[in-house]
Amino acid sequence: MNRHERRSLSANERKRRVAGLLQFQESTAGVMRQTLIRASQYDELLYAEHIGNQDAANVLTAIRNWWRDPERFSVLCLGCDTTFTDEAGPQAFVVLLPFAKADRVIVWAVCSRCEVRPDLNDVIWKWTRATWPNVYRIPDGGVQ
Repeated sequence: MNRHERRSLSANERKRRVAGLLQFQESTAGVMRQTLIRASQYDELLYAEHIGNQDAANVLTAIRNWWRDPERFSVLCLGCDTTFTDEAGPQAFVVLLPFAKADRVIVWAVCSRCEVRPDLNDVIWKWTRATWPNVYRIPDGGVQ
């Protein structure tokens, strides 16, 4: 199966996913946070969840749900054509959270090759922009 076939969805599945993206966008009130969670950071997240950090709990729940999803094997890396397996899982996850209230989380898997790509943030931004054309990026350090 090629990339196009794996990316193509039934009309019902496409509608369900678009509805989910719209619900996420509404829950963000237009402001989202993006972060890259590497495998080396999982222990920190587990500790943060343990001490009651709700963002950490939401992120870990989304990652756990990704691993439980039987269709994850048809999921491609955000940055390339790598397909994940139990033996070769993602080395990182890109997480989008609403800025104010993280009750919904979007997770994308990233392979070991793309995790170290110097242009990974640009790849993430390109996908985000394709999904929400009216979104814009606020540079690190605050509003200009």
